[in-house]
Amino acid sequence: MDFKKIQKRLDELEAEIVSLKKEIFTYSKNQTDLEPKEAASTTFVSPSPTLETLPKKRSPEWELFLGGNFLGKLGLFSILLASVWFIKYAFDNRWVNESGRILIGLSIGFGVCITGLQLARKKFRILPESVLGTGFSIVYLSLFSGYYYYDLFSLSETFLYLSLLSIFSSGLAYWIRKEILYIFALIGSILSPVLISQGENSYQFLFGYLVFLNILLFLISRKIPWIVSSFFLLIANFALYHFWAIKNINQSGFIVPFSFINITYLLFAYGKVFFFPKLLQKNENSGGIFPQWNWIFYPIFLVLNSLSFGLMGYMQIEETYPKLSSHFILFGAILFSLWILISRKKSDFFYPSQLEIFEMIHLYLLLGFTFAALLNFSEGNWLTFAWIIFAGVISLLSSKFENTHLRYVSAGFWILALFKLYFFNPMDDVNRLFLLNERFALYVLSSLFLFGTYYIQKNKDSFWFHRGFIYMGIFTFILGTLIDVYHTVHNEHYRNLGYSYVLAFYAAVFLFIGFKYSFRSLRIAGFIVTAVLVGKFYFYDIWTMSKIVRIIAGFTLGTGFILVSLFYQKFKDKIINYQNTSGLLLLFLAIFASLFASPLNAEKIDTKGYRYYKEIQIPKLSNPTGSEEGEKLFYGRIKLDEDIVRHSGINDRRIVYNDRTIPFISRNVMGAYEEGEKK
Repeated sequence: MDFKKIQKRLDELEAEIVSLKKEIFTYSKNQTDLEPKEAASTTFVSPSPTLETLPKKRSPEWELFLGGNFLGKLGLFSILLASVWFIKYAFDNRWVNESGRILIGLSIGFGVCITGLQLARKKFRILPESVLGTGFSIVYLSLFSGYYYYDLFSLSETFLYLSLLSIFSSGLAYWIRKEILYIFALIGSILSPVLISQGENSYQFLFGYLVFLNILLFLISRKIPWIVSSFFLLIANFALYHFWAIKNINQSGFIVPFSFINITYLLFAYGKVFFFPKLLQKNENSGGIFPQWNWIFYPIFLVLNSLSFGLMGYMQIEETYPKLSSHFILFGAILFSLWILISRKKSDFFYPSQLEIFEMIHLYLLLGFTFAALLNFSEGNWLTFAWIIFAGVISLLSSKFENTHLRYVSAGFWILALFKLYFFNPMDDVNRLFLLNERFALYVLSSLFLFGTYYIQKNKDSFWFHRGFIYMGIFTFILGTLIDVYHTVHNEHYRNLGYSYVLAFYAAVFLFIGFKYSFRSLRIAGFIVTAVLVGKFYFYDIWTMSKIVRIIAGFTLGTGFILVSLFYQKFKDKIINYQNTSGLLLLFLAIFASLFASPLNAEKIDTKGYRYYKEIQIPKLSNPTGSEEGEKLFYGRIKLDEDIVRHSGINDRRIVYNDRTIPFISRNVMGAYEEGEKK
């Protein structure tokens, strides 16, 4: 709903009302000037009461509801209840036989109907439809009782009588313009085949009868914009088909139920495209239920009709021709695209706001059905690839044509596609060449689509939501690289080093591009990646380093980022205008200086800083871990002698092998000064 257009229309109407008041005032003044001067004093103030006359205060709505509506219906219900009790009393006392009972019921029902018609002729506003509905209900019950309890009518006769009664009541509802009466008739029409059914699978008759009811409503909809009854019949179609399909779908043919699904959908859709919007423009009293809510009912009905069509059709084809189920979903998507094209050619049938709502709903349905069809057409990596392509194309088109609603929808598709890429990628356990594999290609493809979506609209719209595309693209690109490092590098130390190199590389690239080309989003991303790199150092890497390396790394990182801060503060004007980029070299030096704090440097040690050094010989142990022979991983226990214990504290000891520190756990036990122990 375009509220701006509605507000504009209201402003125009208000301006017209003001203009009409001015014309009335001018006309009254001119007429006064033509009067004799003696009457001038009496007519001078005549326009004022005309303009300031207040309308009569209406009686409260609750009073009208209670007095004119609720009490009347309560009285009718009381009469109906008393009639049932009287008839039951007469039946219990055998005052009348079986045929007489049915005739009495029919007479009472038709008598109530005639009373309702008389009330309608006398222009009563509320009671007629209630009285007529009560009368037709009595007639329905009488006919059904004659068939079910007393066997006075055959099955075919009963169905004929009920059908004729439904047609008559529908025609009467159309004649007096009362939708509530038509709903009463519709209830009887729908219950007729259900009540007289004996459990047989007469699906040809059932669906043929339902098609007849839908055609009848379609003919009425050409003249009157009734939508509540359309809701009722749509739900009845779906419910009856669903309950039939539970027991009989495997025992029945395909053509009849599938034709019913398509015919009912097309009747509803055609009526709501070509008739309903145009009838609403006439603003005639149609006798509909809650006509002021039609602007809400209309889009909801379009969605429910399409979803009902999709669910019933998919259920029917899945049970009969399962290989064609995805083709049916694609057929639905094509059908929705045709409705969009038809609505644009027939735009004179709609208000501008109605046309926009109609196109938007069917566009969303088109995208949803296409996305679901891809789920059936492909699987595995191809499904991930298809979803990425689909979401990418939608987001690019939304940016190209500046369609904000479509961009929000594409964000939903992106969430599904990226969720599958991140967590359900079947290639995660496959060894491939680093960065030259299908897994990384999917991450790159996703990032390129997200970057393109943002780049197209970055100068058109500055809304924060749209910047989420570039941030998600950056995250996807970095995550894809880190995952490739994880699956390509098998050594834990080199893998940890690779993570640091990847983060440092992307931080440098993003900051360089952000400063060089005035790309604020990339600058922010660069700083976030740098912060992650620093956090990795302080909360993970630093605990594996020696004291000397910790000191060097701390001074290096601290100095580097202080220089970056000074660079921003001193050259902020030049950074904004990007007239001087010589300071970028200093920025890169500060970032890459942080690599001195990498996990590999922490493994090397310079023994010159230690005062006591002793070589320890240990016997070669067997490999209990089952690892490969080339890795030579051993676990053992080393007992410390008195010299080592005397010259070192428990936190100052290092075990060095081939100029690299070896992780260990140190523990003091009883008699540690005599025979120390180290694990």
